[in-house]
Amino acid sequence: MYDEMNGTENYSNSDMRRGPEGGVGFGIASLVIGIISLLLFCTCINIPLAILAIVFGIIQLVRGNGKGIAIGGLITSALSIIALVVFYLVMGMNMSKLSDMDSFLQQYEQMYPELFEDYDEPYYHYDDDDDTF
Repeated sequence: MYDEMNGTENYSNSDMRRGPEGGVGFGIASLVIGIISLLLFCTCINIPLAILAIVFGIIQLVRGNGKGIAIGGLITSALSIIALVVFYLVMGMNMSKLSDMDSFLQQYEQMYPELFEDYDEPYYHYDDDDDTF
């Protein structure tokens, strides 16, 4: 609204309250939540955070502006889910190797019996009073 008499623009309160059309709030929320879920990838908290970031990113993409931020949120949330899957796969493979540890120790005991000989001897306590065993 332009006031022709004094050359200034006059805005009513209703114009100021509306704000810009189609902000980037959902895109920023998607990016921030995606980064947080990526930082917390080794916990299961990242799954709901990543889903929330994906939803916010899709909402921002549908609105049409701030697409770069929304895509960043989608990428970070997808990386978070991928990192979680890789983390648990690696942990699962290492857990299966831990079950093989017993057989390794048995083989080691058979190969080097002299290392395990003193386990059969009784355990002596050190007596602090007279400095003897």
